[in-house]
Amino acid sequence: MTKKALRLTTPKTYVLSLGMVLIASVYPLYMGAIMVFMFIQNGGIDVADYPSYIIPYTPICIALIICTAFLPLFVKLCKRFALPVLSVLGSALFLGVEIGFEQVAVFMDASSKMKIETWQMLSCVATPQVRASVWDSLNIHYNSSFKSTFMRLLF
Repeated sequence: MTKKALRLTTPKTYVLSLGMVLIASVYPLYMGAIMVFMFIQNGGIDVADYPSYIIPYTPICIALIICTAFLPLFVKLCKRFALPVLSVLGSALFLGVEIGFEQVAVFMDASSKMKIETWQMLSCVATPQVRASVWDSLNIHYNSSFKSTFMRLLF
């Protein structure tokens, strides 16, 4: 390892980097924790309470914190391959947490709920009036082909 690379991994630099990442991540992590707590407590999240900006910010922060925390270990173990290994690890962590968050249910009213990804997609595609008129039919008959058909129409 070069002298420059060794300088970048000093304990002082590491603690400063990890501290800055933690400070920058406080709000997304707080909102993600609130969402998980509400999901555990109620089995889902009410639409009015859903913090829509936690996806993808909370998963990004979780992946970034874990990769930053393990940086010295990976530099020691993987030497010059530390960056590619941490990049793959960070991407896998992000995707895992992102997919997990998208499985949370959103309550539309007392009788209907749907996955966050379905609700977000519908929110992007239709006006509130259209959503109100088709909510129940989409909630009952939703399948993944709707998402792939919608994506093909966009591209």
